[in-house]
Amino acid sequence: MNRSRSLLSALVVVLGIALAVTLYVRGDDATDAVFDSQASAVPSTIVPPQTATVVPSGMLVTAGDQHHVVPHAVGARWLPTGQVLLAVERKEPGYLAQVHRLYDPVRGTFSGSTITGQLDLPDDATTSISYIDGHRLLRWNLALTTRHVVTLPTKPRSKGSGEVVRSYAARPVTVDGATFVRFSEVENEEKTLSYGVMRIAADGSTSDVLKGDRITRLRVSADGRSLLAVQQHRGEPCGGCVVRQDVVEIDPADGKIVGTYGAPPGYSKQWRITRLDKVGGTVAVRYEGSCVTGDLACIPKQHGTWTYRDGAWSKVAGSERTETWWQGRDDRIVRRADRNVLKTPLEWLHDGRREGLDGFLADADNNTGDVAGGLLRPAS
Repeated sequence: MNRSRSLLSALVVVLGIALAVTLYVRGDDATDAVFDSQASAVPSTIVPPQTATVVPSGMLVTAGDQHHVVPHAVGARWLPTGQVLLAVERKEPGYLAQVHRLYDPVRGTFSGSTITGQLDLPDDATTSISYIDGHRLLRWNLALTTRHVVTLPTKPRSKGSGEVVRSYAARPVTVDGATFVRFSEVENEEKTLSYGVMRIAADGSTSDVLKGDRITRLRVSADGRSLLAVQQHRGEPCGGCVVRQDVVEIDPADGKIVGTYGAPPGYSKQWRITRLDKVGGTVAVRYEGSCVTGDLACIPKQHGTWTYRDGAWSKVAGSERTETWWQGRDDRIVRRADRNVLKTPLEWLHDGRREGLDGFLADADNNTGDVAGGLLRPAS
């Protein structure tokens, strides 16, 4: 009897140690379950190879066997409709302006309204094309034919002894009809009193969410179903600061954090998140180091693409050397990630073949192209 009790006690100790080790490796904030988003997937039209690359005369837009050079184009964002939103430089009296225009790679023509007064192309425009203009949200449909304007709250809710100003970050994202944008309230242009995310519903009503949760970036999955975010581990959110950053998921229905996925084993605060995606129950994150020089000629250290599923992180084999954009179950665009982005071309992998593509993703003038597709093989 005593021997049995001794064995049982030893077993309990071993299990306790194993559990403690598991919790230590995974991190205190990680959760096993990946949130099951109830948002509908956005239909996507991709004709591989679908890329917008920088060439000496502008932007080379490619979709299948269609190739068009768009002069004066300096930036690109692919939409799920198969069209591409281009930033195009246009000469104005006394200066060079930039406008955003919708381009059809099949017809080789522009359509929809011309967007002026915006420098940054929107991120993850899966269901709408949204901009922040001071205290206004400008929300366009994907065809750039209709626009909805929402005036955002300007009155600060925080109390300070000096002048308190409420401001909104650029690059709002929209998922399942709701738009999310980060906000902050700052006193005397230096002291942050509060911060969070504003949720703008489809009917234009607004609410503050994620207050004090240190959200530094918002992204939408390639299929338009999931709202992912980068969360600073502690301290006030500061974007580019060298601090630990975790991956979380937000429920578009109420703006609450519903998935806390942490970071992969071996992660350090020098790792930077460059891409986020999710398909089904798998979250994907691409990490690289930061370039101290800040120029495109720098080659950041590559930490690869990692996936999170069922409470565990794993690294995609070979992803330290190669970055991938999935454009179909058997089609993907790849680029050597451990080489200079100014000199490394894209390649199209399909049907057991590898074909080089013309142009580059960036040039020395900070013109940047784009590749359609996500970090993960699509579900269908």
